Amino acid sequence: MVPVDSLAKAIWDARPPATWTVTLRNYVRRLRLAFGPDNQDRIVTRPPGYLLRVDRGDIDLFAFENFRKAGMAAARAADWRLASAKFGEAESLWRGTPFADVPSRPITDTHVPYLQEARLAVQEARLHADLQLSPLNAASVAPELQRLAMLHPAREHLRLLLMLALYRSGRQSDALAAYREAWQFSTSELGTEPGPALKAMHQRMLAGDPGLRQPGVFADDAYASLAFLVAIRPRYGR
Repeated sequence: MVPVDSLAKAIWDARPPATWTVTLRNYVRRLRLAFGPDNQDRIVTRPPGYLLRVDRGDIDLFAFENFRKAGMAAARAADWRLASAKFGEAESLWRGTPFADVPSRPITDTHVPYLQEARLAVQEARLHADLQLSPLNAASVAPELQRLAMLHPAREHLRLLLMLALYRSGRQSDALAAYREAWQFSTSELGTEPGPALKAMHQRMLAGDPGLRQPGVFADDAYASLAFLVAIRPRYGR
C-alpha cells in the first residue's frame, strides 16, 4: 500500500496543488480504465492509500533480478557460457534510461541511480564472463569495454577487463596505454594511484606473463561488481 500523500509527493515533486486529493482520485480512476474491464481491480483502495495488485512475474525488474541471480550462480560455478547467457538475458530487458518520461524528481532521484548501476554491473559481469569463455572473444568484446571505460572511468574492474581484452587481442601497447590512462585519471581526478589489482595487471603485462592469455584470469571476482545488488526492493514514496 502506498499512502496518498506519498503519491502526491511523487506526482507533484512535493508541491501538490490545492485540489490534489480530487485530482489524484481522477488519476486513479483513469488508471483503472486503462487496465481494461477485466483488470480494473488491479488497483485497490486501501486506506490511507492505494495498492497495486500484481504478481512478481508481471514486473520486469524482478525478471531482471532472477536472471542476475542465475548469472551470479553460474559465475560462481565457473560456467561462463551460462553466466554470459543469463547476464545477457538480464540486459535484454532494458530499453533506454529508466523513468525517462517521468517528470518526478522524488522518483528519478531515488531510483534511477540504483537502476543504472544495476544495469552497468550486469553489463560488466557479462563482459567478464565472455572473456573467460575463450581468448578468441577478446577482440570482439574490446570495443564495448572501451566505450564503457570512457563512460565510467572510475570503475577499475572495467579498466582491468579492457586491459585484458586488448592484451589477449595481441594489442599489448594499447593495453599498456589503457593503464596509463587509468593512472592519469586516478591521480588527477581522484587524487590517488590505481588500486593494487590494476597495478598487478600492469606488471604482469610488462613481464609478458603467458598466464594472462588463458581463460580463468580474475575468475574469483567475476561477480564482485554485483555483490551489492541484493534483492531489489525499490519503494516509491519512501
